[in-house]
Amino acid sequence: MLVWRGMTPIRTDIQASLQTYLETHDLHAFREIEYKGVIFFRGEFHESDSCVPESYLQAQLGSWSNLTIPKRIALFVSTLSHCAIAILEEWRMRRLGGEVVCVISNHEDLRPLVEGYGVPFYYIPTANVAQSEKRQLQVLRELHVEVIVLARYMQMLSEEFVGRYTQQIINIHHSLLPAFVGAAPYEKAYERGVKLVGATAHYVTEGMDEGEIIEQQAGVVEDGGTAEHYKVLNHPIEAKVLLAALHQHLQERIFIYDGRTIRL
Repeated sequence: MLVWRGMTPIRTDIQASLQTYLETHDLHAFREIEYKGVIFFRGEFHESDSCVPESYLQAQLGSWSNLTIPKRIALFVSTLSHCAIAILEEWRMRRLGGEVVCVISNHEDLRPLVEGYGVPFYYIPTANVAQSEKRQLQVLRELHVEVIVLARYMQMLSEEFVGRYTQQIINIHHSLLPAFVGAAPYEKAYERGVKLVGATAHYVTEGMDEGEIIEQQAGVVEDGGTAEHYKVLNHPIEAKVLLAALHQHLQERIFIYDGRTIRL
């Protein structure tokens, strides 16, 4: 499947050109959203469709992506497995739309799990950040990784590292951002007596947990529980949210504009 997507200022001539295109070509699942004077649009067509030559796509309003070529994905993990399992299971069932080519971790804990899926596991300690990131980047280059997923990877990435994969690193944070940024959000939420727990999947930027939000979901908590109860309730939410965000990214459904995401 090919995807045609783009963003363009709201102008009469551009809207007329877009409308003409839609009337003469059979796009599937076409959607558009207007936000702050800009039109964002996305449509799908099959490679067998003779509707649109590549030159037209490149010369006019948008660009196209071939989703039949799976993006190459690296998972970064620490010791918790729930988010990694959700993604690996989706990949094993051939529903992911991407290829998990490796898992990188600063602990050995998840090696048996990962290798059980037939995925290479790289243990890279992080005591020396510069050396560990050098090794991580080497692995990513050798495997031609395009997308990085921090599946409860409990380490910060340097600005230089993030800069090499701008808008291609997705993190899961175990709270509803912008609340409870950083470490120990379960404990912070418990101390504040929140009535909803949740998770946020976002792009990674230089600031801690400040990247553009892709997906969020919440669950209700009852008073009388503990911080551990918050954690047990939230783990399935985290896995679901991260997987949903990864799907949207791989399907080219996300635009980043004015410090936020627009999803189609």
